Amino acid sequence: MIPFAEWVPAVGHVAGVLGADAARLVREMLDRAPRMTPWARAARQVAEATLARHAGDVPTATDLLRSAAASYAQMTDVTDEIITMALAIGPLAETDPSAATVARARLHEFATRHHAPTLLRLP
Repeated sequence: MIPFAEWVPAVGHVAGVLGADAARLVREMLDRAPRMTPWARAARQVAEATLARHAGDVPTATDLLRSAAASYAQMTDVTDEIITMALAIGPLAETDPSAATVARARLHEFATRHHAPTLLRLP
């Protein structure tokens, strides 16, 4: 079995990429999780952000994604922080364009350094 902390961030990112239906499934799954770890909280925030954005509440989506990225940063989980930040660029562009520019630059640097250009195409 894959350890909890290894798959939980990934399902949060899946919610962010696939949209509201996936986000609802992720939220329900995490609500049934045996423990609410920092990774599970951050992944749930990504799912909630996806639902907020789908509902047109871009400021809430932005806040949730920023919080999730900050949680991953605090856990020194740079990859999940960067993926979450990539998902936040769209909402940030609407609510805080200068922060979106900074996030885009950091994402570009990370993607270039790690030879991961697909990160630049996340929604």
